[in-house]
Amino acid sequence: MPAGAARAHRRAAGTGSSAAAGAGTRRTDGPRGAEAQLPGADRRRAPLGRRSRREARHGLADREPCEPAGADVARAPPAGPRGPGQRVEPRPLGRATARALVAHGRRHRLPLTMRVLMVTRESAEDRRYGLGRSLAPLMAPMAAAGAQVRYFCADDLDPAAVQRRRDRTARWEGWPMVAGRPNRVNLLRAWSERMHVGFEASRVARLEAYTHVHAHDPWLACGVALGLRRHGAGGVHWGLTQHGFGSYSQATHEDGLEQGPAAQAWLRRIERFVSLRARWVMAPTQAGLAQLARDFALSRVPAHWHCVPHAKPPLDPRTPATRDGARAALGWSHDELVVLAVGRLVPLKCFDRIIRACAAQQVPRLRLQLLGGGDASALQALAHSLGFGAQLHVTSTDDVTPFFHGADVYMSASSTEAFGLANLEALCAGLPAICSAVGGVPEVTGDGAWLVPNDTDTLTRTLAALLADESLRAHWTARALARAAAWPAPEDIARKYVAIYQAA
Repeated sequence: MPAGAARAHRRAAGTGSSAAAGAGTRRTDGPRGAEAQLPGADRRRAPLGRRSRREARHGLADREPCEPAGADVARAPPAGPRGPGQRVEPRPLGRATARALVAHGRRHRLPLTMRVLMVTRESAEDRRYGLGRSLAPLMAPMAAAGAQVRYFCADDLDPAAVQRRRDRTARWEGWPMVAGRPNRVNLLRAWSERMHVGFEASRVARLEAYTHVHAHDPWLACGVALGLRRHGAGGVHWGLTQHGFGSYSQATHEDGLEQGPAAQAWLRRIERFVSLRARWVMAPTQAGLAQLARDFALSRVPAHWHCVPHAKPPLDPRTPATRDGARAALGWSHDELVVLAVGRLVPLKCFDRIIRACAAQQVPRLRLQLLGGGDASALQALAHSLGFGAQLHVTSTDDVTPFFHGADVYMSASSTEAFGLANLEALCAGLPAICSAVGGVPEVTGDGAWLVPNDTDTLTRTLAALLADESLRAHWTARALARAAAWPAPEDIARKYVAIYQAA
């Protein structure tokens, strides 16, 4: 053997023997030692590529899946106190661990538990007749469909932070462009509140490792989007639901938050930008989506916009027995004719027209029951001026079922309505319903309600016809129940929500 070849052979033999001798004493508690113990690691300690080292650190060598991200699981030793191979109970994750696991799962595209943060600006009082009533039936079905859901609203804000926001807004109200202009002051307060709720929701989403944030108006979504960007949570998907009929700025304007033409144009541009950047946009009716596209000057409805109606309310059809029981519980006499109207006590609900229509009947045993939160003093003053004050009753309650079961006729005279959940509840209860044909109401009620213009004369004539003819009321009861029977259940709507989140 040549001398050079002999030296190379001795060098190779020495290296191999030293490597074999050190194999039994090599440390395995460091990062390089951990790599050596992985199933696919190079036993000759060849240099690992950057991607291989990263996968080794994260426990993904040879594409092995890691533990599910739902719990931090500790395993008992082979001969522990619980016996060989027994599993110790999972313990809850801390916030830092949850954030790290979610980021890790997104990085490697692993299946994660869907965690959805529903965000609204409602207070506890608003939830009685607003979004809270439409979202509450979806919580359990969405959990069954694989999504953990939390409802976040203005009541979840820190009171000290709310006071700081109000103090800051009060200082802004002294600016020359705002001071002395009530409309601009109200608009500034509304935007300040929405941005605060949305920004705080984005902070909660980052701290508690939520995968999706669903804002229930575009101004909230603007705060959510800015907050997620500020908090470095770009991997959280966000979208929104448009609960107004068409543009939200127009809906708030009609609801009493008056805006001039310049403010309307500015707000609509912001709303259009947010709606096109969101991962999803939902509206409760197809008519609402079409109107929104027209308001934004879009030639067609974008593909990521979806029509998702509110789920069927948990209201059973009324029967003679439930009617008598409800009246006894509410203190109504058996021979009273009860007209029911439901909603927030705001001008766009046009309760004044319903009061005038009822007062015009000149029926002493007629009772008008309004269910809603807000200032009723103006409505009560109107009723007294018409000689109807003793027959008008205004109530705020969490349980609307007895009122729907005990009433004889349901009325809605809204000047605009994106969906009209109370209208759907009336159909489910089998109440003869008189509804104004505005917004998305015709799409929701179909032929299950008597659709009329919302002027006082038409409402008066229609109500007189129903009160005078019991067979006509029975006819509209049958049509209402037929319409309600075909409405999608909460489980169907929850699956649609989850499918949209998964596709986002």
